[in-house]
Amino acid sequence: METNTKTRNQFIEHLRTEYLERLKKNPQYSMRAFAQSLGVNDSTLAKIIRGARKPSEKYMANLGIRLGLESEKLDSMINNRNTTFEKVDRSEISFHSDWIFDAILELTYLHKFEPSVKFVADTFGLSTLEAEDKLEKLFKTGKLEKQNNGNWVNKTGFTSTYLSPNFEAESLKNYQLLLGRKSSQSIMNEPIENKDHASYISAMDTDLIPEIKEILKRTRREIAELIETKSKKRDMVYGITTNLFPLNQKIDN
Repeated sequence: METNTKTRNQFIEHLRTEYLERLKKNPQYSMRAFAQSLGVNDSTLAKIIRGARKPSEKYMANLGIRLGLESEKLDSMINNRNTTFEKVDRSEISFHSDWIFDAILELTYLHKFEPSVKFVADTFGLSTLEAEDKLEKLFKTGKLEKQNNGNWVNKTGFTSTYLSPNFEAESLKNYQLLLGRKSSQSIMNEPIENKDHASYISAMDTDLIPEIKEILKRTRREIAELIETKSKKRDMVYGITTNLFPLNQKIDN
């Protein structure tokens, strides 16, 4: 009996996610390198990931072993039973784990925005596959909508990147880590007129932390209000981060 469509699609999604995670860690990581790590042909693998070719049960089973899928999942796949493919200890993909989702939504407000995969990929320096993957998730969840005239509309309204000061979820931590990495890149690559990086180091009372957090919160809100009320042409998507953290280890009394 042929593997059902749902099972096959789940496997392809798992395969695509695995490749994009490796690409995120190493921007130079290629489809050829991914195929070599799995011991398969890169052209065939690329077609499967893009949905242009259906993987056979044997192909899925072989790759599943190399990707570390649990044996019970593989057995369910080979015996054509509905299953959800999961890698051991893999965290669920979340929109709160990567700033690029918010950035794509904000991109739709730009005066020169073009509703195409190529425009999104070129604007953020993504591969075509990465851009397709992000857009597919936004469209499927209804956060981004295609209109009859071809335009893309952000259905989430105002996209705030403010995260709760009490957040602990791994996905939200990852969001800040990735945005911080992007901020570090801008220090080296962006001209001074396009950025502002400043820092302040001081010995202080930890009792002041709640008050400082409130000041930072008010500042973020004031900046957001300024942007929303005075932006007219909207020609760039910007990231603004605020950080407060200890530099030394806690000293026991």
